Amino acid sequence: MTMTVGPRTLATRYTFGEEHNASVKYTVSGVVHTAPPVDISKGHICLAVDTGDLTEPPQKIESVELQVLGQVFHIGSLALFKINNPGDTGVSHLVYHSNGDADANRQLWLASYLMRENPGKTADLSYDKASLPKVPARGLYTEQARQERLAFVREQCDMQFEEVSKLGLDPTSLVSNIEALIGSVEIPVGIAGPLHIKGAEADGLFYAPMATSEGALVASATRGATAISRSGGATARVLDQRMLRVPVFVLNSSANAVLFSEWVTDHFKEIAEETRKYSNYANLVTLKAFVFGRSVHVHFVYKTGDAAGQNMTTTCTWRACQWILAAMNAFQGVEFENFMIEANLSNDKKVTYQSFLSGRGIRVLAEAQISDAVCQEILKVSAKQLVEAYNNFVVGSVAAGMVGININIANVIGAMFAATGQDIACTHESAIGQLHLELTDKGEVYATMMLPSLVVGTVGGGTNLPTQRECLELLGCAADYAVPLQQFSDYRRDCKTSRNSSNRQLYYY
Repeated sequence: MTMTVGPRTLATRYTFGEEHNASVKYTVSGVVHTAPPVDISKGHICLAVDTGDLTEPPQKIESVELQVLGQVFHIGSLALFKINNPGDTGVSHLVYHSNGDADANRQLWLASYLMRENPGKTADLSYDKASLPKVPARGLYTEQARQERLAFVREQCDMQFEEVSKLGLDPTSLVSNIEALIGSVEIPVGIAGPLHIKGAEADGLFYAPMATSEGALVASATRGATAISRSGGATARVLDQRMLRVPVFVLNSSANAVLFSEWVTDHFKEIAEETRKYSNYANLVTLKAFVFGRSVHVHFVYKTGDAAGQNMTTTCTWRACQWILAAMNAFQGVEFENFMIEANLSNDKKVTYQSFLSGRGIRVLAEAQISDAVCQEILKVSAKQLVEAYNNFVVGSVAAGMVGININIANVIGAMFAATGQDIACTHESAIGQLHLELTDKGEVYATMMLPSLVVGTVGGGTNLPTQRECLELLGCAADYAVPLQQFSDYRRDCKTSRNSSNRQLYYY
């Protein structure tokens, strides 16, 4: 049983051990009692009290004398904050706080400081297959399995998860979205806009769904959208799409690495045909090999249509690499010491200059022109002041070593990614941008924004979840079909089979 009496929370706690030689005498209604201390912080002390000695826990202690490490602390009046009953031990842990008393706070701070400077011995914990707790019902997507996991984590963490355990989704529909499901987290969704967009495929007023708990974000985005829309709108166009997977092959010599790199690029057609066997949407458009010593990193560059394509390109690339390794068996003396499906040169979820210059995902360019009158009315600054502020941001960006120049693109990207079922971890690279402002001869602000690596899709991943799909529908870009998911499941199963049966030292992403 855990009972909280007051609204306070506890600061960092320091636990008493045998080496601290600690004891407590406390006075209640003029009677002195003794109890071993459990832990202490700058605002509380916890005592282990035999429940047989209590008719009910004292709500107030008149005084406390704490002896620890040869020092004595006389702590004044304390009030009951919390009662912890650790199982059937017959001992209750009574947590008392200072209730704002300055002298008690000072003594508790001094005692906790002493404990911080003299920490107790930490047990050398180690776990094996039998002792390490394991989350139950692995790989099962049923309500019963979810309840089993909830019961497990409640026991392990001593929490009820009353809110997290609420789930409006069907567990059987989440096979490709999550593992070890216990519940869900609700994020408020606001609507920013409208924004007048003039693009090749989209023309009109659009509202942006933003899932966020950051106050002022939606209002700020709406203010910017209003200024742009009142000034004629923004033009936008997609310049390119590239999704990369870059496996690495480690050979037995640099000479063979060079040979292999040239063989790979000379067999682009055959490799591309192999990748097309495993996806209806991934289209290999470029293959380029980079040699580093005995290692060869091969850039597989795909166009993936309406999908972000990170999983499908991994599947296609892995299959192609198996074909490559088999084909290279015919070359005597060419040996592969290692192969990995990814060695970090694709910049997956990283901010890099390679992504900034060449792109990973969709490369987008947008521009707008905002009048001085609108700047003053909506943004509360003149056009000249806005451009001057931007120039100061440029100086700071360069001084900080920023990749590109932008002012908090990630706020909007992250909120829209969460709302529309994108890979939220890709917010990092997707928020790379190049913002440019200049003052025109007419005294207006000319603005352009280039996003070189916007990793987005309207099929696959979380886009099939009901609320996320509605947000995509709001934007007018919900696809009416889905990426086959069985392909990735087959890929993971085959990886495991190959890893167990191969004589080579091969590792898979």
